[in-house]
Amino acid sequence: MATVNGQSNALYSINNIIDISNSTVEAYAVADNSYPAIWANALTVSNKSNVTVDSNGDSGIYILNQCKISDSTLKVQGYYDAIFGDNDINIVNSKIESTSTGNQGNYAIYSNDHTISVTGNSDITANAGMDADQIVISPTTGQMLEVKVGNLAEGETGAAHFNDSPYTEPVTFTAADDLWTYTYVHIKPHTHIGGTATCTDPAICDDCGKPYGNALGHKAVKTEAKAPTCTEDGNIENWYCDACGKYFSDEALTEEIIKEKTVIKATGHGETELKNAKEATCTEEGYTGDKVCKVCGEVIEKGTVIEKIAHTFGEWTVTKEPTATEKGEKQHTCTICGYVEKQEIPATGTPTNPSEGNGNSPIGTTDPKAPTSDNQTDNKTVSDTSNNKTNNKDVLNTGDDSSIALWVTVMLGAGAILTGIVLYNRKKRYNK
Repeated sequence: MATVNGQSNALYSINNIIDISNSTVEAYAVADNSYPAIWANALTVSNKSNVTVDSNGDSGIYILNQCKISDSTLKVQGYYDAIFGDNDINIVNSKIESTSTGNQGNYAIYSNDHTISVTGNSDITANAGMDADQIVISPTTGQMLEVKVGNLAEGETGAAHFNDSPYTEPVTFTAADDLWTYTYVHIKPHTHIGGTATCTDPAICDDCGKPYGNALGHKAVKTEAKAPTCTEDGNIENWYCDACGKYFSDEALTEEIIKEKTVIKATGHGETELKNAKEATCTEEGYTGDKVCKVCGEVIEKGTVIEKIAHTFGEWTVTKEPTATEKGEKQHTCTICGYVEKQEIPATGTPTNPSEGNGNSPIGTTDPKAPTSDNQTDNKTVSDTSNNKTNNKDVLNTGDDSSIALWVTVMLGAGAILTGIVLYNRKKRYNK
């Protein structure tokens, strides 16, 4: 490290080149009326040198011919122009902070009718601005250099990108570009920041507002075509990207469409037919039937139940005759379903033989099974004693008891015979 102090100049070579390589140098011109701290015919600073220069009375560095600074770091301050070149000033991959502390009208970096070139990943701050016949910015391939400008009072805080900054290709500014009018100029590498890429567009840099990177590309999924039904919408063949929410009608994803254009509206129910209809019978309920769409089979309108109809009966048929003491029965049959309905016939309450004397049959009722008139005559003959009264009387009058006993025997026998006949006829009747 070399530190040089001088009242007028710190380093001075009017005829030769001052070459600083891989060195740390501090050069101060401390007097108020001093000259430039470094004054040379030419100046080369290289190979990672670190140079600090300050002049209280004049320029920090004053070069009569070419000045080249490469791969190094400089901090230069001067009362007038911080760096003054009477020829080209070339800055390559270096960091320079230059400041003019004097009156306005001086520059931090000034090339008198020549060129200031900034190449590679250089970082140049000019506090008081910079001026030259032309200023050339040449970024390293694949890198960017930005140019921000503003006023000295605000510095970096108030700086904004100049023209189309940042630059990926070499660009040249002339006096017509008005770069020299700004009192703060910062040239440095640029890195895009912020922003969000979309399927179709790259991210936008939050700093410079330029796009960078690549679009993400659509991640579209195909939806097969589907025909509409009576009740459900169908759709055309389409592709949908979930990332951006866009629909496309082609696989190449070039024909964007809105969602509504992918939909085929439901057709609505078409012609209908009646199904499940059934007539009511005397044993089962009927049904009016359902109104059904012939196209999709959906039940559009439900039917209603039909109540059972009444039986249709034929003529009554007596299946059991009633008697005086027992009920009879009759039935008739439904001619449609065969249902049999039975009904009782009340007992007649009329006896079939008056000799029974049971009061169930009126007097005078003739029972076909009763004894005939001949039998009645015979029985009467057997039991009638009217013609024998004289004979019985004669017997009594004669005092012969044997005839009485005979008649008693005859009467008892006749009664027994008559009782047997009656019981036989009664039994035969009830067994009918």
